[in-house]
Amino acid sequence: VDLVAHCGGTSKGEYLHTLTAVDIDTRWCELSVLSNRGQQAVKETIEGMRKRLPFPLLEIHSDNDRGQKNWSAMRKLGG
Repeated sequence: VDLVAHCGGTSKGEYLHTLTAVDIDTRWCELSVLSNRGQQAVKETIEGMRKRLPFPLLEIHSDNDRGQKNWSAMRKLGG
């Protein structure tokens, strides 16, 4: 899982993020747009992705992005 900021090189003002998730076994890719990187927005996005997946979501592995150190939401999602 990775968050990509679409900010044009500056984090000032409003901009969108893409949450990208790839299953390493099947190479299935899910993309979702978020208006912010907050815990609630990420949690809701992951829950939406989970509903669309054709297989169960068992684990989430993220990069070390500062915005993703907020992954206590992931523990609440369960497996």
